[in-house]
Formats: sequence, structure tokens, C-alpha cells
Amino acid sequence: MGVGIDVERVVRFRKIARTSRLFFSRTFTDAEREYCMSKADPYPHFAGFFAAKEAAYKAAGGLSKARLSMTKFEVVHGRDGAPRIRYNGTEPEPKLVVKISISHTTEEAAAIALALIPGALIAPGHE
Repeated sequence: MGVGIDVERVVRFRKIARTSRLFFSRTFTDAEREYCMSKADPYPHFAGFFAAKEAAYKAAGGLSKARLSMTKFEVVHGRDGAPRIRYNGTEPEPKLVVKISISHTTEEAAAIALALIPGALIAPGHE
């Protein structure tokens, strides 16, 4: 297992929006940008998605020998509306399942991620 956590300030994304269009296109997928921009205030959502991707990167980085790029992680929503991470591109080996939780206010966003290897056993004493 791997775990990751990240906290982001929303103001950072407001500032980036005024100074760099490339950041958003290099960091978020088209679907992520579309989702965030559909909100009255998109920046808490961008901050939350970024925090989730960063947490997922941290959680999965220690479990995979593959070079992981943050742009390969995509935040999607399940039928129940809960966010989850989908890995786009070549799957890391072994295939990872990453569970996430995102929370945000108008000022800050936070996310936690848990990366699991399906079918892996946890060593005694590490439950």
C-alpha cells in the first residue's frame, strides 16, 4: 500500500489563471478542465483536483517502478458522484487501484489517496 496527502491554497490557482494558460492544459485533462469551469467558482475545484492528483502521485510513486506523470492521473466521478482516480496511458505495473477523498473551501483544498495493489497481502504487523 501507499498513502499520499496534499493541501493547496485556492489563491494559487487564481493567480496562475491570470499568468499562465499552459499550466492548466499541462496539468489537467480536457474533462477535468471542463468539469471545473462548469462551476460558478472553478478555482476551489482546480485546487482540489490538483491536491488529489498530487496525493495519488505520492501514494502510487512508491509502489510502481514506472515513471508516473501527474498528467496521467485523472480525477473522474463515479455514478454516485464520488471522486476517484483513473490512470490514463500505460498502466503502471503492477496495476494500482487508487482511492481518493477531496475536500475544499473557498480558500483551501485537501486530498488524501490510498494506493492498493489488488490481491496483495499485507505483511503481519503492518495491518
